[in-house]
Amino acid sequence: MKKWEGSDTLHFNVTLKNVSDQPQRYRVNIFLDNGKAVGGLIPRKTKKGLVEPGQTASFVYPVSGMDCGPKSIVLMVKTMSQ
Repeated sequence: MKKWEGSDTLHFNVTLKNVSDQPQRYRVNIFLDNGKAVGGLIPRKTKKGLVEPGQTASFVYPVSGMDCGPKSIVLMVKTMSQ
């Protein structure tokens, strides 16, 4: 839980490691048991490049309207086509 837009809000900190031999960009989707969903791209912007092989990248996803943890989540991570 962290403050976000003035109230305590659930946050997911997602860290990914590129285990491939090519630079990658990832699409992350997090689905909660109550129907809410958050997600985005890692890295968000490609101006500084993609996630290089062997490197890690992180992003924090806030879930608005959630002040406690869900009973279950589904985490989907896909690589973006180059």
